[in-house]
Amino acid sequence: MTASGKTIGILGGGQLARMLLIKGHEMGLDLKVLTETPSDPAAQVTSNWTQGSPHNLQDLKSFLKAIDILTFESEFIDCKLLKQAIKE
Repeated sequence: MTASGKTIGILGGGQLARMLLIKGHEMGLDLKVLTETPSDPAAQVTSNWTQGSPHNLQDLKSFLKAIDILTFESEFIDCKLLKQAIKE
């Protein structure tokens, strides 16, 4: 099963992102995660991760260019910053 060849991006690299990655890979989904360090839980279960912060405009803009669908690992996302990254 695929998401029509789309890449799904996950903002944040904690335990929830790790669980999403594990199950998503089992389902054949193409997943990418934006996380701050290689020691974050999500980065430990995939090679398809980008080092950066979901709280940094440039990191968000770069990450958004590499994905088709976006989801969040936590509710602590700055919606105004995300909206700005999407517009630019």
